Amino acid sequence: MKNFEKANTIDKQIELIRDSYDDTVDDYLGGVLEEDNIPEVFKDSTGYKKFIAAEHNCNSGESDIKDFLNPQPGMKYLDVGS
Repeated sequence: MKNFEKANTIDKQIELIRDSYDDTVDDYLGGVLEEDNIPEVFKDSTGYKKFIAAEHNCNSGESDIKDFLNPQPGMKYLDVGS
């Protein structure tokens, strides 16, 4: 029973990721910018302002992220970023 529950949880997570991706594509095609969905209270936070000011990319192609993930042959990653 535990394996079924685990698979069901993974399937649900994949479904949520898929739905989120679809929403992002729909927003993009509709002219909605990702930044439009960020609450103002978060945009006003010190951490967000520092992140934006640093102009640091946070995608899986960045060297520091590759170093952290340390991909090896045979490993599989699911990049769910936008």
